[in-house]
Amino acid sequence: ALGYYELSLFEQIPGVLRTLEREIARAYAHDGAALIAVPAVVRMGSWIGGDRDGNPFVDADALRLAVHRQVTVAMRHLLGQLDALGSELSMSSRLVQPSDELLALASAAHDESPFRVDEPYRRAILGLHARLATTAQALVGEVPTPHRAHADLPRFREVGELADALAVIDRSLRGHGAAALADARLAQLRRALAVFGF
Repeated sequence: ALGYYELSLFEQIPGVLRTLEREIARAYAHDGAALIAVPAVVRMGSWIGGDRDGNPFVDADALRLAVHRQVTVAMRHLLGQLDALGSELSMSSRLVQPSDELLALASAAHDESPFRVDEPYRRAILGLHARLATTAQALVGEVPTPHRAHADLPRFREVGELADALAVIDRSLRGHGAAALADARLAQLRRALAVFGF
């Protein structure tokens, strides 16, 4: 069942939310262009591994295994999307002016690479990736991605911390005229996080 997440759900459910936002904007926005954020109207859940209907093989161990597998799949997706986002957001601070919030996020990444010294978005995303890797390690005992973290950073205690950090990136991009980038993979990732969580 978890294969369907990777085959379609991770992409399609955020895509449906994006379409809903566009249609609401078209119907209610004066200029017809601004997206209106909608809450995650779908929340994922599963009875698999937790169906306590008398099946003698569904016990506490089965539930632990099911949750472990679900968290692993979600973490693999989120880490992969952060990797891809870091590759895409390569703007130099010599060409754009990121927000102070974004610069603080980049500084908190503790990325000492001289190759990214003027790439605050990549540094910020690298820090988020490291924190999410630590979160995955704490939740499932492994980091389900081939890309290892550059540093040992504190884990996210809740999904909202990552959501807030992604909102910082969104605001910064919009602040210097890069709304098209904010509306692409970043928006898809933010919607996926709202729907699927950790």
